[in-house]
Amino acid sequence: MFTGIIEATGHISRVVRKEGGRAFWVRVPLTLRGLRVGDSLAVDGVCMTLTRIWKGAVEYYASSE
Repeated sequence: MFTGIIEATGHISRVVRKEGGRAFWVRVPLTLRGLRVGDSLAVDGVCMTLTRIWKGAVEYYASSE
């Protein structure tokens, strides 16, 4: 099991309904500018894959399952 190390925290800035789930936009601190699409971001202990990065925020998709 990966326990992870918390390097920073972010804030959910937008939630968008998409077919089969939701897309969440999270504002992240400037220290995380090295993130890339496909990287994992832990959200309340759940690893989510980044689907977009735009102007200081990242998006990830959560299916309804």
